[in-house]
Amino acid sequence: MKGLVVYHTRYGNCRKIAEIRAKGLEDAGLEVELVSSDARKIADDFDFIAVGSGTRMGRMTGGIKRFIRRGIKKKSWSGKPFLAFGTGVRPEGSGSRYDDWSVRGALRIHEALEAKGLEPTGGAAKFFVQGQEGPLEDGEEERAFQLGLDTGRLLSAAG
Repeated sequence: MKGLVVYHTRYGNCRKIAEIRAKGLEDAGLEVELVSSDARKIADDFDFIAVGSGTRMGRMTGGIKRFIRRGIKKKSWSGKPFLAFGTGVRPEGSGSRYDDWSVRGALRIHEALEAKGLEPTGGAAKFFVQGQEGPLEDGEEERAFQLGLDTGRLLSAAG
């Protein structure tokens, strides 16, 4: 199977997660191409896609929003598996309506890809950074790799 991992990053944290998830997918035996959301032309001959961004004001970044709107053609991507991921600051406290506000970008990506007719391989994966600019919290890189590997095995078995 051949997949595309697309990311948008401001401080480099989401790029790092994208690279690590791509490595996990590759270690599971999949072919993966990694690109920034700024890429002008994306082929649609991929079997699956992973899309991620940082979270800005509880939303996916504008770069990823534009990529999904322009780069994902419903006809050619419909029914294909996807992974959604995002980075953000760990919510403080519990019970607040803002508990997951800082990582909702991943959820918005998930919703947007489903609306385009793609099929989720699981829930939206959220990775936490220290402060607005990062770095990633301890253990997040390992978790990203393991999620990539696990998803890659799942896709390999299904494909």
